[in-house]
Amino acid sequence: MLEILVVGTATAVNFGMLKYKYDNNRQQDLILDVSVLIILSYMFGGTATGLGAAMVASFLVSIYLLKTTGPGTTKVTGNNKQRTTMKVNW
Repeated sequence: MLEILVVGTATAVNFGMLKYKYDNNRQQDLILDVSVLIILSYMFGGTATGLGAAMVASFLVSIYLLKTTGPGTTKVTGNNKQRTTMKVNW
C-alpha cells in the first residue's frame, strides 16, 4: 500500500515538473527527463517497482537540470557575477 502511495506521489510531482518544462520552452530538459524515465523503466524490466525507481530518478534529474541550466543560474562574465531569478508558477 505504501509503495503505491509513493509511486503515485512521485508520478504526480514528476509530471508536474515535466508540464512546467513544456510550458516554459525547456524542450532539451524535457527530452532528457523523458529519456531517463524510459531508459530506466526498461532497465528495471517494466515492473511497478522499477517504474517507481525510474520516476524518482527522473524527478531528481529534473531538479538538477532546473537548478543548473536556464534561468536562475549564475553567469560569470570576467570578474562580475550576474544572477537571474526564476519565477515558478505551478
